[in-house]
Amino acid sequence: MKLSVPATLRDSLFSLMGGVGPLAIALISIPLLIEHIGAARFGALTIVWLLLGYFGQADFGIGRAVTQRIAAMAGDQPMARAQTICTALIVNSGIGIALAVLAGIAAYLFFTGPFDVSADLRAELVDAAWLVGATIPIVTIFGVAHGSLIGSQKFGAAALATFLGNSSMQLFPLAMAVLGSNHMSALIAASLAGRAIGLVLALGGMWNHSLKDQPWRTSRAEAVELFRFGKWVMLTALIGPFMILSDRFLIGTFLGAVAVAAYAVPYQVGSRTQVFPQALLTVMFPRFASGDAGQANASANQVTAVIAILYAVPIICLICLTEPLLDLWIGANLDPRSVLVARILLAGFWINALAQVPYNLMQASGNPRSVALLHLAELPFYIALLVLLGGAFGLPGFAAAFAIRCAVDCGLLFARSGLRLGRLWPQVWLPLGAIAIAAALHPLLFGWKASLLAACTLGGIMALRAVTLIPPELRRFGRSKVGRGAD
Repeated sequence: MKLSVPATLRDSLFSLMGGVGPLAIALISIPLLIEHIGAARFGALTIVWLLLGYFGQADFGIGRAVTQRIAAMAGDQPMARAQTICTALIVNSGIGIALAVLAGIAAYLFFTGPFDVSADLRAELVDAAWLVGATIPIVTIFGVAHGSLIGSQKFGAAALATFLGNSSMQLFPLAMAVLGSNHMSALIAASLAGRAIGLVLALGGMWNHSLKDQPWRTSRAEAVELFRFGKWVMLTALIGPFMILSDRFLIGTFLGAVAVAAYAVPYQVGSRTQVFPQALLTVMFPRFASGDAGQANASANQVTAVIAILYAVPIICLICLTEPLLDLWIGANLDPRSVLVARILLAGFWINALAQVPYNLMQASGNPRSVALLHLAELPFYIALLVLLGGAFGLPGFAAAFAIRCAVDCGLLFARSGLRLGRLWPQVWLPLGAIAIAAALHPLLFGWKASLLAACTLGGIMALRAVTLIPPELRRFGRSKVGRGAD
């Protein structure tokens, strides 16, 4: 399974559009939202969004299982594909309702318990706890629809649904705040409406590509097969977000809601940069699933090298330019602690992007069990690391715990998947070194002059290295397009 450049590039661009659009909107909307509702309310809304993501992924991995099942099926099995999707819709609807109750209870207990907020804001959050639960079925059903589109390699339709759903979830609360309603019930209800828009589009694409003209059939055997694969995906889906929730909850408990916002702002920026490697991995997942092991491993090695070098370019530039960019973006509302936190988190996200290659390869090949067990083993050590480093160093300690966990996770996943990270060392050492140097320059990188000089130097080196990665096939493809344009 050689990396087919034109098709992979086209599909990756579709996938990238679904992630970059909400990222651009977040860059604009987050400072405006903080300005209108305040840091404490934004920190609380961030916790709500995390709860939605966490419980939305606790669907026994059915959405991911749908992607893997459909990708592994032959293209001439429309009835079997439709049966898989119909079964998954029924299953995830039931799971979504059950999770809605659990999410509402969890939100209520956290908001009435350890979350450090004012009495007035606490009362608003308690009143709005049921809305957190009401959003969960939307998220779980969207997982099936989106998974079916990715498995069918309909990346354009999947990207459009993701873009509009995620963008609306950010813009609708901002619109509420601008109109003068900053009550948490109004903000959460607006987020719910935004997610519903994405669901409608995903369901429409799924119907048009997979269910139209097909009978509505469900299968108990298919449900069992989905659960067999999905139970391990679900364990990973529960543990991964729980690790993310843990740092936010511990920060909120120990340092308060304002500290959550100071951590969440750079974390959101760093996490949104993952749309670049995820765009490629989203495209490669069904191709990993449909190829044999040797082809899949060869493609995974190629993808790792591409991500290591290409993704390093924006990461290095952002690390160098963190302070002036955050100051320009957030302005007077910028918490000074966010600068160092952002630089540490960005380095961790680069490592995490490498780890996503064996992660996707193992799940696509039908081996989600190993991924789940590795993450389960990491969990207690990560919580202890958060408490230890967070307690000793505050917000930078929490960020350092995240970066260390990403490094350990990356090494374990590569070892378990059979991929050899050592063989990729020639492609990895340069970006790793450049990122380490950029982060180590933290005491010097304040103001535009020093930051731009470091970004141009280190980022330029990586950009030149990235040029050498351009495959001959893509060079020929580009020259042919330019030649046609000239004609």
